[in-house]
Amino acid sequence: MSGSATPNHFRFDVLVGGDGPSRALRARFQEIAGLRFGPEEPRPTRGANLAPDPRKLAGVGMVPDVVLRRGSVGDGGGLYLWLEGIRTRGPGTLRTVTIQLLDPDRPRRALQQWKLSNARVTRYTGPELNAKSGVVAIEELVLASERIDID
Repeated sequence: MSGSATPNHFRFDVLVGGDGPSRALRARFQEIAGLRFGPEEPRPTRGANLAPDPRKLAGVGMVPDVVLRRGSVGDGGGLYLWLEGIRTRGPGTLRTVTIQLLDPDRPRRALQQWKLSNARVTRYTGPELNAKSGVVAIEELVLASERIDID
């Protein structure tokens, strides 16, 4: 175990690009799900093909929603400006989101990085407020994007 008394529970750094530094956002999360992508296999119709064997067809690219759980936001104002922009201006507030897997021994070093293009928030869930528990600022944040790239 390293010499620090308190372990770093946040393993993922999330950077949200914006229009200038005042709109940039940085957050850390404990869990992230949905970082997968690939073609969706369409279900073929019977049509003129009378062969009993199934046919595999290439489909349209599929990008599932990315779910970020149990997080802490460095500057909550940037997140709330983004949420307010989505609520008032609609999909015109798309952002580039970068997710970094942090090295547990050197938390400032990224081991892997994913980039979500044209991302928007589809759901935000705040924490349950309880003065006796160590709650986080965000319980769950769900992002929809058009593309996921691995850097």
